Amino acid sequence: VKNAPIESVAEPSVREKTDAKTENWFTKIFAGKRGKIIGAVSVGIAAMIALIATLPPLFKPNEPIVATKKNDALVVEINPEAVFSLDENGVVLDVVANNADADVILSLPSRVEELEGEPIERSVEIFVDYAAQLGFLDFATPDALRISAVQQTHLERVEDSLKEYFCERGARIAVVCEKLTANSLCERLGVETQSMQALTETLKGVPALYAGRVANGLQMEDLEKLYRENVSELSIKELYKTELKKKVEKIEKNVAALQALEEKSSEIKGHEDNPLAILGGMDYWTLTVQLEENRGDYTQAFSKLMTEMDGMNAAYEKEYGVVLDSWLSFETELARVRAMPLQGLIDLLAQFAMGNVSTNLESLAQMLEELGVDVSSVSKFSSLPKNKEEYLAKSEEFSRSLFDTLAWENRTGYETVLPQLNESEYDAYIKEIETQYGSLSAYWEKLQK
Repeated sequence: VKNAPIESVAEPSVREKTDAKTENWFTKIFAGKRGKIIGAVSVGIAAMIALIATLPPLFKPNEPIVATKKNDALVVEINPEAVFSLDENGVVLDVVANNADADVILSLPSRVEELEGEPIERSVEIFVDYAAQLGFLDFATPDALRISAVQQTHLERVEDSLKEYFCERGARIAVVCEKLTANSLCERLGVETQSMQALTETLKGVPALYAGRVANGLQMEDLEKLYRENVSELSIKELYKTELKKKVEKIEKNVAALQALEEKSSEIKGHEDNPLAILGGMDYWTLTVQLEENRGDYTQAFSKLMTEMDGMNAAYEKEYGVVLDSWLSFETELARVRAMPLQGLIDLLAQFAMGNVSTNLESLAQMLEELGVDVSSVSKFSSLPKNKEEYLAKSEEFSRSLFDTLAWENRTGYETVLPQLNESEYDAYIKEIETQYGSLSAYWEKLQK
């Protein structure tokens, strides 16, 4: 059935999931690694699978799969799991999310387009880099990912590319390669088909996002239930918290920039080479307005100070959109920023951190707006979708918001520069794993527990 979900056989059975207790992913979102962010982002997967239990299989069973040399599919599992379909040259034709975690990465069409049309090794490297940006991989912590395909050549190309990538990032991340038969590959994806050609054609015909396939065939009542599980009050409050943290950081950065300008201006005013030093000196802005034509007469040291201040002043205008062209304009801006309710925002953030924010979403949004925090991009998720199209649109937009949130929260870890590894150091790390666990596959299975 076209557009049916592609389910991973690594998941519990539908019957097991029907009875399972679900937990909203956002309660774990910043808990750290593989259960990690995504025990996390999988957005009530158990409930999703239970809801689609009655859907027919994607393909008719009972016939063996015929492996051809023309097509292949490669599965990448980090925890975000995606399927890449390839042509005979190993160029990516389509990319499909195989769990809700991968939806976060593929939620923006331009990111899907970025992965398609590229050699498989390049496409997978881009996908893995996005996963690292979101914290699914922590370069500072040993970990692993798994790639599976039918063609050995494709596995080797991806493995070599990722090895080089991880060495450059100084990351001890093992690449677990599994060469599968065509039957085993489709079994891992939870589908049945007669040929690799048919599989790649199917991947071309289904929605790229897992959420779109899960919703297939559901009535509006079930979609509303699914949406409440995916976009719960708790998850929206967590997004509010991130917006609050961004506002606090922005104000603190703004205050620091003004303090730096004030200190540099004071340094200029008190410098012995200031043109009016004998009268106690003149501030930067007054010098710029009244004595700009005299700059050629400044000493080298004083000219250096003025040039530094020029750069800082221009940077402030670019960052905050405020022109500081006089001492009065600087004082006005300083007063405006100092009047911002920074302490109130910090106090509210502390309440978030302690889990003491029990206010309903509408009141919380109003409170944040009054404190100068723009939450309009988040508050719209509070209302239920009115139809399937709106469900799909809001789910996709929520995944995009989650991408931005995770990228922002994890930016320091991703941007931290670690010492590069040379090939022998990386190989020694892999050998150590094999010695301790018997194989990379055994290490991978250990990480999944």
